[in-house]
Amino acid sequence: MTTLRIETLGEGLDVILIHGWGMPGLIWHNTARALAKHYRVTTIDLPGYGESEPLDIHTLPSLSEHLLASLPHPAIWVGWSLGGMIAMYLASQYPQHTLGLVTIASSPKFVKDYTWSHGVERVVFTRFERSLKQDYYGTLHRFITLQELGSEHPSTVVRQLRKIIQMAHRPTLETLQAGLGILLDTDLRKEVADIRCPFLQIIGDKDVIVPASAAHYLAWLYPSTQLQIIHGRGHAPFLPTSTQVVNSICAFIDDRIKKQN
Repeated sequence: MTTLRIETLGEGLDVILIHGWGMPGLIWHNTARALAKHYRVTTIDLPGYGESEPLDIHTLPSLSEHLLASLPHPAIWVGWSLGGMIAMYLASQYPQHTLGLVTIASSPKFVKDYTWSHGVERVVFTRFERSLKQDYYGTLHRFITLQELGSEHPSTVVRQLRKIIQMAHRPTLETLQAGLGILLDTDLRKEVADIRCPFLQIIGDKDVIVPASAAHYLAWLYPSTQLQIIHGRGHAPFLPTSTQVVNSICAFIDDRIKKQN
Protein backbone atom coordinates (compact mmCIF):
# COMPACT_ATOMS: atom_id res chain seq x y z
CA MET A 1 0.00 0.00 0.00
CA THR A 2 1.35 3.42 -0.98
CA THR A 3 2.18 5.64 2.01
CA LEU A 4 0.45 9.03 1.97
CA ARG A 5 1.45 12.21 3.76
CA ILE A 6 -1.52 13.03 6.02
CA GLU A 7 -2.10 15.92 8.44
CA THR A 8 -5.12 16.18 10.74
CA LEU A 9 -6.25 19.25 12.71
CA GLY A 10 -9.23 19.99 14.95
CA GLU A 11 -12.13 17.91 16.25
CA GLY A 12 -15.65 17.04 15.12
CA LEU A 13 -17.07 15.85 11.81
CA ASP A 14 -14.40 14.58 9.43
CA VAL A 15 -13.66 16.91 6.54
CA ILE A 16 -11.13 15.67 3.96
CA LEU A 17 -9.45 18.19 1.64
CA ILE A 18 -8.20 16.81 -1.70
CA HIS A 19 -5.93 19.02 -3.82
CA GLY A 20 -5.82 19.33 -7.59
CA TRP A 21 -3.40 18.73 -10.46
CA GLY A 22 0.14 20.06 -10.14
CA MET A 23 -0.24 21.33 -6.56
CA PRO A 24 0.47 19.58 -3.22
CA GLY A 25 -1.73 19.43 -0.12
CA LEU A 26 0.11 22.51 1.13
CA ILE A 27 -2.28 24.58 -0.99
CA TRP A 28 -4.91 24.01 1.71
CA HIS A 29 -2.79 25.50 4.52
CA ASN A 30 -4.99 28.49 5.36
CA THR A 31 -8.27 26.81 4.43
CA ALA A 32 -7.54 23.77 6.63
CA ARG A 33 -6.65 25.86 9.65
CA ALA A 34 -9.78 27.94 9.36
CA LEU A 35 -12.02 24.89 8.98
CA ALA A 36 -10.26 23.10 11.86
CA LYS A 37 -11.82 25.60 14.28
CA HIS A 38 -15.10 23.75 13.66
CA TYR A 39 -14.32 20.23 12.35
CA ARG A 40 -11.65 17.55 12.24
CA VAL A 41 -9.85 18.43 9.02
CA THR A 42 -7.47 16.14 7.15
CA THR A 43 -5.21 17.20 4.30
CA ILE A 44 -3.13 14.85 2.19
CA ASP A 45 -0.56 14.78 -0.56
CA LEU A 46 -2.08 12.63 -3.29
CA PRO A 47 0.15 9.76 -4.50
CA GLY A 48 3.22 11.14 -6.29
CA TYR A 49 2.84 14.63 -4.78
CA GLY A 50 4.73 16.22 -1.91
CA GLU A 51 5.81 13.56 0.58
CA SER A 52 3.47 10.80 -0.67
CA GLU A 53 4.78 7.81 -2.58
CA PRO A 54 3.62 7.43 -6.22
CA LEU A 55 1.22 4.76 -7.43
CA ASP A 56 2.07 2.17 -10.06
CA ILE A 57 -1.49 2.48 -11.42
CA HIS A 58 -2.78 6.04 -11.30
CA THR A 59 -6.53 6.05 -12.02
CA LEU A 60 -9.65 7.35 -10.30
CA PRO A 61 -10.48 3.88 -8.87
CA SER A 62 -6.93 3.27 -7.60
CA LEU A 63 -6.69 6.77 -6.09
CA SER A 64 -10.05 6.31 -4.37
CA GLU A 65 -9.09 2.93 -2.93
CA HIS A 66 -5.88 4.33 -1.46
CA LEU A 67 -7.66 7.31 0.06
CA LEU A 68 -10.31 5.13 1.69
CA ALA A 69 -7.63 2.82 3.08
CA SER A 70 -5.71 5.73 4.62
CA LEU A 71 -8.28 8.33 5.66
CA PRO A 72 -11.04 8.53 8.28
CA HIS A 73 -14.59 7.99 7.08
CA PRO A 74 -17.48 8.55 6.76
CA ALA A 75 -16.39 12.04 5.81
CA ILE A 76 -17.29 15.18 3.98
CA TRP A 77 -15.15 15.04 0.82
CA VAL A 78 -13.92 18.46 -0.33
CA GLY A 79 -12.08 18.44 -3.65
CA TRP A 80 -10.49 21.19 -5.72
CA SER A 81 -10.23 20.81 -9.51
CA LEU A 82 -8.91 17.26 -10.16
CA GLY A 83 -9.51 16.64 -6.45
CA GLY A 84 -13.16 17.47 -7.04
CA MET A 85 -13.34 14.70 -9.63
CA ILE A 86 -11.88 12.30 -7.07
CA ALA A 87 -14.40 13.50 -4.46
CA MET A 88 -17.30 13.04 -6.91
CA TYR A 89 -16.13 9.52 -7.68
CA LEU A 90 -15.84 8.69 -3.98
CA ALA A 91 -19.30 10.06 -3.22
CA SER A 92 -20.88 8.11 -6.08
CA GLN A 93 -19.08 4.81 -5.52
CA TYR A 94 -18.88 4.81 -1.72
CA PRO A 95 -22.05 6.46 -0.40
CA GLN A 96 -21.68 4.60 2.91
CA HIS A 97 -18.39 6.45 3.50
CA THR A 98 -19.74 9.87 2.47
CA LEU A 99 -21.50 12.44 4.66
CA GLY A 100 -21.39 15.19 2.08
CA LEU A 101 -19.62 16.43 -1.05
CA VAL A 102 -18.05 19.82 -1.79
CA THR A 103 -16.42 20.52 -5.14
CA ILE A 104 -14.35 23.65 -5.69
CA ALA A 105 -13.65 24.74 -9.28
CA SER A 106 -14.40 21.24 -10.48
CA SER A 107 -16.63 19.46 -12.95
CA PRO A 108 -17.64 15.91 -13.88
CA LYS A 109 -16.07 16.57 -17.29
CA PHE A 110 -13.22 19.02 -17.94
CA VAL A 111 -12.96 18.72 -21.72
CA LYS A 112 -15.38 20.34 -24.13
CA ASP A 113 -17.00 18.28 -26.87
CA TYR A 114 -20.27 18.13 -28.80
CA THR A 115 -22.10 16.77 -25.73
CA TRP A 116 -20.58 19.19 -23.21
CA SER A 117 -19.95 22.88 -23.89
CA HIS A 118 -18.84 23.76 -20.34
CA GLY A 119 -15.16 22.83 -20.51
CA VAL A 120 -11.76 23.54 -22.01
CA GLU A 121 -10.80 22.69 -25.57
CA ARG A 122 -9.06 19.31 -25.65
CA VAL A 123 -6.02 20.82 -27.33
CA VAL A 124 -5.25 22.88 -24.19
CA PHE A 125 -4.67 19.76 -22.09
CA THR A 126 -2.90 17.85 -24.86
CA ARG A 127 -0.43 20.74 -25.26
CA PHE A 128 0.32 20.66 -21.54
CA GLU A 129 0.74 16.90 -21.76
CA ARG A 130 3.22 17.14 -24.65
CA SER A 131 5.25 19.97 -23.11
CA LEU A 132 5.76 18.39 -19.67
CA LYS A 133 8.74 16.28 -20.76
CA GLN A 134 10.51 19.19 -22.46
CA ASP A 135 9.77 21.94 -19.93
CA TYR A 136 8.51 20.58 -16.61
CA TYR A 137 8.52 23.78 -14.53
CA GLY A 138 7.60 26.01 -17.43
CA THR A 139 4.51 23.88 -18.08
CA LEU A 140 3.44 24.07 -14.43
CA HIS A 141 3.93 27.82 -14.37
CA ARG A 142 1.95 28.28 -17.59
CA PHE A 143 -0.87 26.22 -16.08
CA ILE A 144 -0.82 28.39 -12.96
CA THR A 145 -1.00 31.56 -15.04
CA LEU A 146 -3.90 30.16 -17.10
CA GLN A 147 -5.85 29.42 -13.91
CA GLU A 148 -6.03 33.05 -12.87
CA LEU A 149 -6.65 34.81 -16.20
CA GLY A 150 -9.36 37.41 -15.66
CA SER A 151 -9.50 37.12 -11.87
CA GLU A 152 -9.32 40.17 -9.60
CA HIS A 153 -5.91 39.34 -8.10
CA PRO A 154 -4.04 37.35 -10.77
CA SER A 155 -0.48 38.34 -9.87
CA THR A 156 -1.03 37.80 -6.13
CA VAL A 157 -2.55 34.34 -6.60
CA VAL A 158 0.07 33.28 -9.18
CA ARG A 159 2.83 34.27 -6.73
CA GLN A 160 1.17 32.22 -3.99
CA LEU A 161 0.83 29.16 -6.22
CA ARG A 162 4.43 29.37 -7.43
CA LYS A 163 5.67 29.68 -3.85
CA ILE A 164 3.71 26.55 -2.88
CA ILE A 165 5.29 24.60 -5.76
CA GLN A 166 8.76 25.73 -4.67
CA MET A 167 8.15 24.72 -1.03
CA ALA A 168 6.92 21.19 -1.73
CA HIS A 169 8.63 18.13 -3.17
CA ARG A 170 8.42 17.96 -6.94
CA PRO A 171 5.60 15.70 -8.18
CA THR A 172 6.77 12.93 -10.45
CA LEU A 173 6.46 13.40 -14.19
CA GLU A 174 4.49 10.16 -14.41
CA THR A 175 2.05 11.43 -11.77
CA LEU A 176 1.46 14.67 -13.66
CA GLN A 177 0.98 12.86 -16.96
CA ALA A 178 -1.47 10.42 -15.37
CA GLY A 179 -3.42 13.30 -13.81
CA LEU A 180 -3.71 15.05 -17.16
CA GLY A 181 -4.92 11.78 -18.62
CA ILE A 182 -7.70 11.65 -16.03
CA LEU A 183 -8.69 15.25 -16.80
CA LEU A 184 -8.67 14.53 -20.53
CA ASP A 185 -10.65 11.30 -20.54
CA THR A 186 -12.97 11.26 -17.51
CA ASP A 187 -16.71 11.85 -17.77
CA LEU A 188 -18.54 11.44 -14.45
CA ARG A 189 -21.91 12.80 -15.51
CA LYS A 190 -23.62 9.44 -14.99
CA GLU A 191 -21.94 9.00 -11.61
CA VAL A 192 -22.97 12.49 -10.48
CA ALA A 193 -26.58 11.63 -11.32
CA ASP A 194 -26.41 8.86 -8.70
CA ILE A 195 -25.08 11.03 -5.86
CA ARG A 196 -27.64 11.32 -3.08
CA CYS A 197 -25.66 13.03 -0.31
CA PRO A 198 -25.74 16.81 0.28
CA PHE A 199 -23.70 18.42 -2.51
CA LEU A 200 -22.20 21.93 -2.65
CA GLN A 201 -20.47 23.40 -5.70
CA ILE A 202 -18.15 26.38 -5.20
CA ILE A 203 -16.78 28.14 -8.25
CA GLY A 204 -15.18 31.44 -9.19
CA ASP A 205 -17.03 33.46 -11.78
CA LYS A 206 -13.72 34.25 -13.54
CA ASP A 207 -12.61 30.61 -13.84
CA VAL A 208 -11.43 29.89 -17.40
CA ILE A 209 -10.77 26.17 -16.81
CA VAL A 210 -14.12 25.24 -15.25
CA PRO A 211 -16.58 27.94 -16.34
CA ALA A 212 -19.36 28.89 -13.97
CA SER A 213 -21.80 27.67 -16.63
CA ALA A 214 -20.80 24.07 -15.75
CA ALA A 215 -21.85 24.56 -12.13
CA HIS A 216 -25.07 26.34 -13.15
CA TYR A 217 -25.91 23.48 -15.50
CA LEU A 218 -25.39 20.83 -12.82
CA ALA A 219 -27.44 22.87 -10.35
CA TRP A 220 -30.24 23.02 -12.93
CA LEU A 221 -30.05 19.27 -13.55
CA TYR A 222 -29.98 18.42 -9.84
CA PRO A 223 -31.99 21.06 -7.94
CA SER A 224 -30.93 19.66 -4.55
CA THR A 225 -27.35 20.69 -5.33
CA GLN A 226 -26.28 23.91 -3.63
CA LEU A 227 -24.25 26.43 -5.64
CA GLN A 228 -21.95 29.19 -4.38
CA ILE A 229 -20.39 31.62 -6.86
CA ILE A 230 -17.30 33.50 -5.61
CA HIS A 231 -17.17 36.76 -7.53
CA GLY A 232 -13.88 37.99 -8.94
CA ARG A 233 -12.08 34.68 -8.34
CA GLY A 234 -10.49 32.31 -10.83
CA HIS A 235 -9.68 28.59 -10.68
CA ALA A 236 -8.38 28.78 -7.10
CA PRO A 237 -11.23 30.71 -5.43
CA PHE A 238 -9.81 30.10 -1.93
CA LEU A 239 -6.84 32.34 -2.83
CA PRO A 240 -5.60 34.96 -2.04
CA THR A 241 -7.87 34.56 1.02
CA SER A 242 -10.07 31.60 1.94
CA THR A 243 -12.72 33.42 4.01
CA GLN A 244 -15.59 33.17 1.50
CA VAL A 245 -14.91 29.53 0.68
CA VAL A 246 -14.57 28.57 4.35
CA ASN A 247 -17.77 30.40 5.27
CA SER A 248 -19.63 28.65 2.44
CA ILE A 249 -18.41 25.22 3.52
CA CYS A 250 -19.27 25.85 7.19
CA ALA A 251 -22.76 27.08 6.34
CA PHE A 252 -23.33 24.06 4.09
CA ILE A 253 -22.18 21.57 6.74
CA ASP A 254 -24.22 23.23 9.49
CA ASP A 255 -27.38 23.56 7.40
CA ARG A 256 -27.31 20.39 5.30
CA ILE A 257 -25.25 17.79 7.16
CA LYS A 258 -25.21 18.38 10.91
CA LYS A 259 -29.01 18.37 11.01
CA GLN A 260 -29.01 14.85 9.51
CA ASN A 261 -26.53 13.42 12.05
